[in-house]
Amino acid sequence: MTVAGVGLVNIFYDSDGIKGQIVPGDNLSNNILIRIRQFAMSVDSDYILMQDGSIEISWSATLTLLREFLPLQKVLGFKFSATDETKERINNFIKQLKR
Repeated sequence: MTVAGVGLVNIFYDSDGIKGQIVPGDNLSNNILIRIRQFAMSVDSDYILMQDGSIEISWSATLTLLREFLPLQKVLGFKFSATDETKERINNFIKQLKR
């Protein structure tokens, strides 16, 4: 997936393992990917780097990563993308933060 040259970071929720998967999309800068990987490693000691380059971390670590990087999307030139189920879970998390 691409949005007019903007790099994408795809987020998926795995309900079986209560994990998040961060999958680099098209046009994603290597610098951004490295920052995301380093942050993921710092928030989840069970971080898994998959052979396809995706990252698997706990769902709570995924939400922490989103909280850190959502405000930086425009500045760093990337966008998060998520499935409907994942978006719903993220939106619920954001609503709880605003309380």
